[in-house]
Amino acid sequence: MPHDKPPSSDEASRAAFAAALRMLALRDLSEAQLRERLERKDFPPGAIEAALARLTQEGTLDDRRTAVSRARTELFVRGRGRVRVLQQLRAIGIDPETAEEALADAIGDLDEATLVERALNRHSRGRVVRIEDQAEFRRLYRYLTGQGFTGPAIMSVLRARSKRSFEPRDET
Repeated sequence: MPHDKPPSSDEASRAAFAAALRMLALRDLSEAQLRERLERKDFPPGAIEAALARLTQEGTLDDRRTAVSRARTELFVRGRGRVRVLQQLRAIGIDPETAEEALADAIGDLDEATLVERALNRHSRGRVVRIEDQAEFRRLYRYLTGQGFTGPAIMSVLRARSKRSFEPRDET
């Protein structure tokens, strides 16, 4: 009866590397995401580390590139603000310093008010938003805050679109 011997560390490293390449061919992943996925596939820790080291050395695995790409998607496709983008980057295992740098690269020289305008236009599906009452003002303020924008940028955009001066917490 033949005995199934465990794969050698070289074989396991090659298999982990090949699996990682297949995953990266589908989408850009951070090192933390890739490590987690390889662990779920039960690759030995040494094989995972060897595969990740080789991918990083070859430039195939690059957390900074992944962070900039994800930040651009969050900002310009999903209409998210700085706070939410940073949360998303941290959630995929990007370190805080790299996340901040990637966000700065992705935003470029756009100011936050411009991003709020884009998010509001996306939310309203291209209709011109004119704020008629306090309830509408509060609803949009909550929406934009939830998207990760800061109060001052939200207020400047919403005030410009309001018939009169509203505040997010006014009771009038």
